[in-house]
Amino acid sequence: MIYIVYPYDSSTEFLLKIPSLIEERHGSAFTMIKIEATDSSYASGLDSLSKVPDDSIVLFMGHGQSDLLYGAESSTFEKKKLIGKSEIKILSNKYFFSLSCNSNEFLHSTFNSSKIINSIGFGSLPTEMIEVENNNKLKQQGITESIIANYKNILVELVSTSFCDMIEKQQSFYELSNYFMLRLNKKISQVPQSLYYVK
Repeated sequence: MIYIVYPYDSSTEFLLKIPSLIEERHGSAFTMIKIEATDSSYASGLDSLSKVPDDSIVLFMGHGQSDLLYGAESSTFEKKKLIGKSEIKILSNKYFFSLSCNSNEFLHSTFNSSKIINSIGFGSLPTEMIEVENNNKLKQQGITESIIANYKNILVELVSTSFCDMIEKQQSFYELSNYFMLRLNKKISQVPQSLYYVK
């Protein structure tokens, strides 16, 4: 079974196209765990995650950094830690696809304690111009709003297509990982290479 975790954030709303596209092709092939910008929703979201059966696939779509994954935020509620090193065991005996910035570092640093079966993480995923402006390397690449928009569309297409194929062809998570990387390599020439870093 597939579980999709989405902490609400206006800057990541474009990622909601992923479950929409999966649902168009496969109906209720997944369970959605939405986390709103309240302390109670953070708690209920973690409770729902704790009840996910072993061997399930969890897709996290949100913000992250090298030592944690963030929860939801709003104009009146600042995002804060949802899953850190002390909570990572909630994903033990699961397959984990973390579509969030610097999740590769977080997953690598918690590999021994998390007991996650297998995972896919990412490096920097700049999806807003402010992230480009704060990164000298990206600024020098001449990244524009249109490039960012194309990049976001490619991310949605890669993830949704990979999950749809996994469902249709009854592929394993390992096959999902391999086919995702193949698709990524085919698409990588369409945007500046500095935008991609997958480990």
